[in-house]
Amino acid sequence: MSADDVLGRRPAGSARADLADELQKRREELGRSLKTVRQAAGLLQRELAHKIGYSRSAVGNAETGQSGYAHRFWELCDEVLAA
Repeated sequence: MSADDVLGRRPAGSARADLADELQKRREELGRSLKTVRQAAGLLQRELAHKIGYSRSAVGNAETGQSGYAHRFWELCDEVLAA
């Protein structure tokens, strides 16, 4: 057992990895929320994509947390879905 283990210290890169994990978790949560609201509005991914000027795959990627999008993407979704 190393001194870092005993003292509860993390390796230098570990905090950055934790932050990346947390960011991915938040993207996935936001994406699930987008999917729920989109479906409640009765829209398909392609229909929402057309209304906001993005591709269907962009909406799909956002819903699965595979990609982060600019604030404007989320504003447009908000406007269209009245969320």
